[in-house]
Amino acid sequence: MANRRHKDTVFKDIFGSEKRKRYALSLYNALNGTGYEDPDALEFNTLDNVLYLGMHNDVSFVIGDEQNVWEHQSTLNPNMPLRVLKYVARLYENLIEKKEEDEYGKRLIMLLTPRAVVFYIGTEDRPDIEIMRLSDSFSGSGDVEVTVTAYNINEGHNKELMERCEALRGYSHMVARVRAHGDEGMSPEESINAALDDCIGGGIFEEYFVERRAEVADIFMSEYDEERVREIAAKANYRRGHEDGFAEGHDTGFDEGLLAAVKGLVRRCGWSADEAMDVVDIPEDERPRYVALLARP
Repeated sequence: MANRRHKDTVFKDIFGSEKRKRYALSLYNALNGTGYEDPDALEFNTLDNVLYLGMHNDVSFVIGDEQNVWEHQSTLNPNMPLRVLKYVARLYENLIEKKEEDEYGKRLIMLLTPRAVVFYIGTEDRPDIEIMRLSDSFSGSGDVEVTVTAYNINEGHNKELMERCEALRGYSHMVARVRAHGDEGMSPEESINAALDDCIGGGIFEEYFVERRAEVADIFMSEYDEERVREIAAKANYRRGHEDGFAEGHDTGFDEGLLAAVKGLVRRCGWSADEAMDVVDIPEDERPRYVALLARP
């Protein structure tokens, strides 16, 4: 199993690949009402997770005078404005260093205009568009603001956006078919392959699914395992909280649920403990405690 920090999602494979720039460009045009035609107008600059642990995102690129940061999520993270602030700051540091600019000098440094978008594909019922703001985290008013726009890309949502971007519509339909076949009682592997048959047979995003069928099936399977472990953790949190009472149960349940998630990823996916703890967002300073718990018989 590949290192989790480098493991693509299907979304990233479609919209974050140098070979498939045209899909990212079509989605950018659909979001912004622009008419760019040359895929080379878009330049990816996604940060390398090996160098910047904890600073990963799905797709990052420059087009025109804009720095775009895209994230694909099955669980909407309310801290995205904070993450975007840190991520864009790192990108600006790279830009200033590359251009040998002096941030303490008298000349104004011109920066790329940041644009941050989340594409939500989870099962929770959410509106078509949501705006998250850094100021939502403040106890009072502040002088710094970051906004992130979240689009619900499940089937039936943001229909105009889907009509303008065939690739996004195809991805959304694929996810919907995987879930539908799972509800019919198929195994994850059967659901994924049946959904691919549906899409290819129906001419939905056919070129990509035919070209990348084996890879798409493998990536979807990994995503399914990760999502299932997250659900296990959530259920453990809920159950433990009720058993021990809200105050105590919150802390204890949190530990037990995340520990169950880490164990599941290590056992089911063959990941290391560090890779599993990356997935469930366990802070660095808490990891030694989890490592000790994992070592117990």
